[in-house]
Amino acid sequence: MNHIFILVAVFILPFAGLLFTRYLARDKTDKSKVRVYCLLIVLYIGAAATTMQIRPVDELFHPPHSFDAPLIVKSVLWSIVAYQAFMLVVPLLLTWRSPRMRAAVAKEYVGKRETFPKTTRGLVVFSILAFVTGIAEEMMYRWFAYQYFLADWGLPAWVALIAVSILFGLAHFQQGVERMIDTALLGVALSWLYLTSGSLMVPIIFHIAYNLKVVLTTIAIKKSQVH
Repeated sequence: MNHIFILVAVFILPFAGLLFTRYLARDKTDKSKVRVYCLLIVLYIGAAATTMQIRPVDELFHPPHSFDAPLIVKSVLWSIVAYQAFMLVVPLLLTWRSPRMRAAVAKEYVGKRETFPKTTRGLVVFSILAFVTGIAEEMMYRWFAYQYFLADWGLPAWVALIAVSILFGLAHFQQGVERMIDTALLGVALSWLYLTSGSLMVPIIFHIAYNLKVVLTTIAIKKSQVH
């Protein structure tokens, strides 16, 4: 069962996301976007519910295995966390405050407009999707996959952290190589937050905030276009 679930998390769900992206490239209406968002919400809720049936729920707040890293390694890991926090907050603030930054971001978003929401209805449903995927992906990767590599593969905790982060990056293959690398680094930060805080809620909150950045950026761009 564990192997099957990893297959679903790493291959089937990302492949479904790729199919949905290609579908939206052909049909760019808001109705189609909302439909795809709703389908993804259902898929990720199902994945999260399945995870809770397989793993003990108390592990959400008490990771059974961590590791004591040398100071230099901890410094690197915390630097990755700090970098991800910086990339979450600073570009978003600049987008809201700087017209030049908004124009640059709007230009970058042109190539992504087929998947990103444009209407108020789309933004609301996408926001729900941001919450659901933030919770579900943390349960699948930081919680389930981490324990999977520890228990089923017998990997040391630090190797399991790296393996989960690589899988997390690979699962976003449809977004390109650069985005895969960025997501893998985000995975390292989220895994380290889980192990050091002892609660999956910390990476879940961070992940949801990262997902909502798309919504807040879209609102900033729309606001500037209105004015």
